[in-house]
Amino acid sequence: TIDRHYRTVIGPQQAILSIAGAVDPEAVADQVEELFGDWDSQVLPIVRNGPRGARHDHLPADSTQTQIAIAYDSVPYRSDEFYVAWAATAILGGGTSSRLFTEVREHRGLCYSIYASTSSTLNAGRVLVFAGTTAERAQQTLDVTLEELERLPRDLTSDELDRCRAAAKSALVMQQESTGSRAMSLAKDWHHLGRVRPLEEIQAAIEAITIEQVREHVESRGRPNLTLLTIGPQPLELPETFAT
Repeated sequence: TIDRHYRTVIGPQQAILSIAGAVDPEAVADQVEELFGDWDSQVLPIVRNGPRGARHDHLPADSTQTQIAIAYDSVPYRSDEFYVAWAATAILGGGTSSRLFTEVREHRGLCYSIYASTSSTLNAGRVLVFAGTTAERAQQTLDVTLEELERLPRDLTSDELDRCRAAAKSALVMQQESTGSRAMSLAKDWHHLGRVRPLEEIQAAIEAITIEQVREHVESRGRPNLTLLTIGPQPLELPETFAT
């Protein structure tokens, strides 16, 4: 049940409370003690990696649409290569100027939504790619998406990296205007790094990325060992180069 799950895994151990803005730390500490001081601790469950399911799978659904989800390994947030890996993902599918959005959605009109993003636990990173399309165009959407993934290291340009930097710096500026966004960033840093980074440090790391670093990072990881999940009326076929 939901109640049992909550009582098993939700507790004060290792919890991080992040607050940003013009606050009185002592007053906040007093209020936290008042609200959560009687929160019972319990033994946290040990999470272990177990057997995984099929790497390529399909969930049948009676629908005119097909949802395509792709995942492959990357580096964790704490890695020295994180921002280089982030730049590669942003160029691939991080916004309206990305390759996936431009080629799959705008030039070919194959889907209504497509993007790539990074995800990280403490010790592992992933790139997640999503595309939503009609059932008739699903196979071509997948094919062109994988073509863009393979093409990525071959013709990266400085203009693409410059656009990534500009978008990232804009996001940092917006983050300073939002106490909620800044609080989330502080909690993320503390969880993954055990410290809080000033925005200037993050901006310097983004500015230091070179197109050669991005290219070397993508090439060094080789062809991704993909996990593919589709939801829709028909399963999709993977090209031979990605099928093993």
